[in-house]
Amino acid sequence: MNFTTFCKYLEGYGHVSSALKAYLRIALKDHKLKNNELLDGNLRNSFPIIFVRRGLLKTELESKLDPGKKMLRFHFEGSIVPNLIEKNFNDFNLETSGLDDTTIMVISKGHTQNLFKLFPEFNQLITNLLDEVILEHFHQTFDTHHLKGEERLEHLLRKHPDIFQLAPVNDIAAFIGMHANTLSGLKNKS
Repeated sequence: MNFTTFCKYLEGYGHVSSALKAYLRIALKDHKLKNNELLDGNLRNSFPIIFVRRGLLKTELESKLDPGKKMLRFHFEGSIVPNLIEKNFNDFNLETSGLDDTTIMVISKGHTQNLFKLFPEFNQLITNLLDEVILEHFHQTFDTHHLKGEERLEHLLRKHPDIFQLAPVNDIAAFIGMHANTLSGLKNKS
């Protein structure tokens, strides 16, 4: 995703003035993550707004009390990564990491404050983007509860046909809410 593509992406969520585009061109910086490199707390504090420019990120919520029970969310190219911070450290571990080599576009905390202060449309853009993230999550939860495994896999493959080249089977299985062996069987069937 280059800067022009990024601006077109933003325009899908609201008005982007030429002044905002000019400021974003200065404020956005690329940050590379290696395979399985974590987005740690320091990085999240420094860069509260993160977009996936190239590659794939995953956020995992895993139970500490019942290891192996987890939920996983992918952040595909061209998506915003919500700044999630786990509050219940005794029960859960929440981590976001890159898969393969991933490039994220980040906006530093100082620039974020200026963007909200100087560009009223930026607040609406971020609100609309986060609303989209929440809606996608609800749809993923709905699919997990109401669709058969084959349907969930088919739905994912329609949106991201290259997912098996991007992510390990265990992660894909966690994303669509099934056991990895079940997913492997479905994959081999088709």
